[in-house]
Amino acid sequence: LDKSIDLARKSVAYDPVSSSAYANLGYSCYYAFRLDEAASSFRKSISLNPERFRAYVYLGRVLLAQGQLQEAVEMIQKAPDHPIRQAGLAIAYHALGDEDTSNKILVELIENWGESMAFQIAEIYAFSGEIDAAFEWLQKALDTRDPGLNVLLGNPVFDKLAFDGRYQSLVEQMGLLQYWQEMNLEQSDA
Repeated sequence: LDKSIDLARKSVAYDPVSSSAYANLGYSCYYAFRLDEAASSFRKSISLNPERFRAYVYLGRVLLAQGQLQEAVEMIQKAPDHPIRQAGLAIAYHALGDEDTSNKILVELIENWGESMAFQIAEIYAFSGEIDAAFEWLQKALDTRDPGLNVLLGNPVFDKLAFDGRYQSLVEQMGLLQYWQEMNLEQSDA
């Protein structure tokens, strides 16, 4: 993640009006739990391109991690309509304690986007503590080669799953076991 952040900062320096560059810096900082820099990067990305829906959603996730629950919901609601927005709202409403709204959104996602949003559905289940369902959807994501899996490792939403043997099995199926083990060693040394 440190290398990713360094590269993203260079990208921003080379093209300071690139919404994508700021969004990429925001993602790297979010996964490294550098929340203030992530928030700043996502805000800049949005200011450069108000249609960058993922930046709103991830800024909302940063706000959730910072304990600003209502602000997180409001930020995600500003995103242009997209299933990623809906997934973000399901997580945010769960954090607010509004289970009914969160579950309603989740059901709609499964009915309308289950084939293409398996990773995001797994995130919602993991965030809400429904571990078995999270693993079921992660397996679906793996089976369909869902591109969301590229942010599995280091994703704070899946922290609750990392101590379950099924997580190691999934990481191994992805061919990332050695990398995951190295990440864990670095974290335990810190």
